[in-house]
Amino acid sequence: MCTTSYTRKFELILVFVVFNVFLVCSSVSAENTNKDYFTIRTSQDRRLLRNVEKYHLGQDKFWKWYNAGKFSLALGELKFVLRYFPNHPKALQLLSLVALVSKKSSLAIPFFQRAITLYPQHALTHAQYGAYLVQMGLIEEGIVKLNVAINKNAKLVQGYVWLAQAYEKNGQSELARRAAERAKVLGYKGQILDTD
Repeated sequence: MCTTSYTRKFELILVFVVFNVFLVCSSVSAENTNKDYFTIRTSQDRRLLRNVEKYHLGQDKFWKWYNAGKFSLALGELKFVLRYFPNHPKALQLLSLVALVSKKSSLAIPFFQRAITLYPQHALTHAQYGAYLVQMGLIEEGIVKLNVAINKNAKLVQGYVWLAQAYEKNGQSELARRAAERAKVLGYKGQILDTD
C-alpha cells in the first residue's frame, strides 16, 4: 500500500514536471516566433532575422530549390522564414511567386491573412497582398487591398504602381492613369502602364 502511494505521487509529480516543461518550451517558442519585421528592436531579434534570411532565403536554399523546380522544398524555406517573421516582405513576395508558378495560387492567401491579422498597420503587406490577388485574377479584391495600403501610407510608391496596373487590368483607364501619375510624382521612374 505504501509503494502504491509513492508510485501515485511520483506519477503526479512527473505529470506536473512534464506539463511545466511543455509550458516553458511553448512560451520560449512563442517568444521567438511572430516577430514584426518592420519593428525589430533588440539585437537578439536582428541576429535572428539575419540568420533566418541568410540560411533560408539565400542561393543555397530557397533559390537552389526554386531553380531546380522543387517548389515544395522552396516553400519549406519560406514557411520557416514566415514562422518567425510573418510579414517578411521578401518571403511573402517569393511565396507569391512559388504559388503562382506551381499553379497553387491560393497557397499564399493564409500567409498574407496571418501577416495582416498580426500586423495590420503595415501598408506594404496590404499592398503585396493586393498585388497577389490581382495576379490571381481577383482584381476587385486586389484593388480593395491596394487602396487600404495607400490609405495607410500615401507615399507608398509601389502601392500606386500596383494599383495603376490593377485598374488597367480592370479596364478603369482613368483611375489607372491617376495612380500611375501619383507613383511618378513620388519618384517612380519605370514603366507602369502598357500605354507608357
